[in-house]
Amino acid sequence: MRSLFKRVFTLFAVLTIFSANLVSAQDTVLAVLFNEPVTEADVSPDPAQLNTLAKALGVSREMAMAHFQHGKLTELIVDKVLADYATSRNISPDPALVARFIEVFGESLNTQKAKEAKARAEAKANDDALPMPKSTVQKSIQTIAEEQVKRWLIDKSLYNEFGGTVIFRSNTPQYPVGAYYALLQQYAKQGKLVIKEDAFAGLFWKGFSAPYTAVIEPQSVDFSYPWWY
Repeated sequence: MRSLFKRVFTLFAVLTIFSANLVSAQDTVLAVLFNEPVTEADVSPDPAQLNTLAKALGVSREMAMAHFQHGKLTELIVDKVLADYATSRNISPDPALVARFIEVFGESLNTQKAKEAKARAEAKANDDALPMPKSTVQKSIQTIAEEQVKRWLIDKSLYNEFGGTVIFRSNTPQYPVGAYYALLQQYAKQGKLVIKEDAFAGLFWKGFSAPYTAVIEPQSVDFSYPWWY
């Protein structure tokens, strides 16, 4: 009886320590943005997302976790910095550009929304174990158009202000990566952006640093009109 009690007590103690360490890890502050902490929990996937990502990438859950956290932290930092920059420069969606975006992509977005709605209905009917990931097309077409226009206007403003290298990306034909780096460095020097974990900091800054691929020659860079116009 004493032996059983001892084993149960030991197991309980181990689980308690493990749980405490897990909570502590989730509370780890990875970065501070505008004096607000960003913890590991803020950039971690839920179990279903982690399983889906690990399977999609063909890697371990640990590798999938690192991949997700780095991507999520980068997205969070860039979105918050750009939002602050847009506010400081009074950048808002241009109605004419929004209308043109909807004119060009409205039909294809409606088709995609219909396909996703059907897929979700089938998944619900089949009671799939893993939830389907959310998509940007779940948003209204108006919202998508406004977001795309505002992002292009921000990119245009950044390039006009900072210049620098521009590269081609599949979702952003003219991505002013050099201007992004300059802006992010500016915020870091001002103390508005602090990445506290060295591993995350190294990967983050590497994503905006040379050498670059698919560089667009300066004479070919043109922000007169959006790429979809």
